[in-house]
Amino acid sequence: MSNPVRYFVTNGPLATQVDEADKRYFLEAAKFAGTGVIRVVLPDGGTELVAGSRYLEAGTSIRAEVEDGRLKLIYLGEVLREYDRWVDFTDPLPESEFPPRG
Repeated sequence: MSNPVRYFVTNGPLATQVDEADKRYFLEAAKFAGTGVIRVVLPDGGTELVAGSRYLEAGTSIRAEVEDGRLKLIYLGEVLREYDRWVDFTDPLPESEFPPRG
C-alpha cells in the first residue's frame, strides 16, 4: 500500500486557511496560479501538498517557515496551516515534482 497524499489549496483572495481539494483542482491551482506549492512529509509516511490558488494577490505566494520546531505555512503573514509533527518539507516544490495527472 502506498503512503497517502492529501491535497490542499488556499481558500480565496484573503486566504486565511486552506481547504482540502481533489487532485485535479490542486494541479490546476499549482500549475496555473504560480503562487507556490509546498510539500510536507509527515511522520506516518503520508504527504500533504499545499498550493496557493489563482485568487491570491498577484506576485505573492505561500511560504513555509519553521519556528520553535513547528512548521508553519504562511501567506501575507497569516498562518494557514501548522504542523507540530513533520519529517521534511520542500518550499517551493518545483513543477517537475508535481504529481502526474491521472
